[in-house]
Amino acid sequence: MKIKKFFIALLLAAIFVADIGCKEQPMKEYEKTLMTGNVGAHGHVQGIATDGEYFYSSITSILVKQDASGKVVGSVTGFGDLDRCHLGDMTYNPDDGMLYASLYVSLNGPMFSAKERAGGAHDKNCYLVIVDPNVITETEMQANDVCKVVNVTKPIAEYAEQNAGFDLWLGGKYAIRYGVDSCTFGPKFGSKSKNGKKYLTMTCSTATYSVDIDGVTPYDREDADYFTIFQYDVTEWSKYAKPFGEIANAVGPEKPDGTYFYYAGFHDYGVQNLCYDEYKNVYFVTTYYTDYHEPSRSKFPNYTFFVIDPSYAKEQTLTGCGGDKGLVLRSKYGKKHDSGVMGYELSASVGILSLGDGRYYVANVLKGGAAMTLYEWSDDTSECCIKEVE
Repeated sequence: MKIKKFFIALLLAAIFVADIGCKEQPMKEYEKTLMTGNVGAHGHVQGIATDGEYFYSSITSILVKQDASGKVVGSVTGFGDLDRCHLGDMTYNPDDGMLYASLYVSLNGPMFSAKERAGGAHDKNCYLVIVDPNVITETEMQANDVCKVVNVTKPIAEYAEQNAGFDLWLGGKYAIRYGVDSCTFGPKFGSKSKNGKKYLTMTCSTATYSVDIDGVTPYDREDADYFTIFQYDVTEWSKYAKPFGEIANAVGPEKPDGTYFYYAGFHDYGVQNLCYDEYKNVYFVTTYYTDYHEPSRSKFPNYTFFVIDPSYAKEQTLTGCGGDKGLVLRSKYGKKHDSGVMGYELSASVGILSLGDGRYYVANVLKGGAAMTLYEWSDDTSECCIKEVE
């Protein structure tokens, strides 16, 4: 009898626990707006990330750490002379618990001289800065003390140095220049599962429409209509990583673990931000508006927000690229244009992060700092798949 009562009690306890587990848990509350305030940053916010507890902003010359209420609890500076060094997008790797931020360093003078803006010639080195977010415990910590760096210039150079029949100031192959802005961690393109290894996913920067060589701009190049996306397995990147103070001797991988192409039409500087969203198993891709967009000269819409399906990567002949073949990606959501391009007009070029539950923060420019606005997934994806939380 005692044994029978024991098993009945055990069964009731199991049912009780299962019932608790089945009940929908309340969603975590987030501020509708997070602002760093003026942290003395130069330039504008370039990327944002979260480790699930804290929020991080990359603001050209400084990395800032905030708690969920918006309070600044730490920052990292000392990435180099402001006219030569430029932080870009940033991301958090859940597999190793580290923050990664893109960085490029000008070799030939001030960062924004007229020709440097094209970036076809070898005028910059490109890096990924790596830092343990747990060591960012106070403001104005120095990169030399807390950061490591990996050099990713060589894979980019394979394209940036190739003359595709244009002056190199208009970019190399596919208009790629020496530069890297966007980065995120997500599944390998072509994978049917979102639960496998996460790859560092980053795009090559491209030249800008504002550079004109003998009346020709990158906008006139048909081979500049793809985003070129690299993926890296960073499991063994510890063999490359050097303390930030040794950046001059930094090394890195010879080539990526995968190269992919996404057809979207030419955009100034290429992709600015990447964000993998596990909630919908998609990659968000954001760009600037093309500054001098002339509809009469282009068959493409001026979309700035794209949503990529990571489960698809098919080898195809690249349009306008002289018969070159590559693994081409496809959109999962977007407004379909006559050109075949799918996307939206949402402005998220200076930062976007996924909270993993159908909510997102989109970065906004704030003088001397950064701001983030809360968005959520939209049931109506016809105009845009995310919308600002009311």
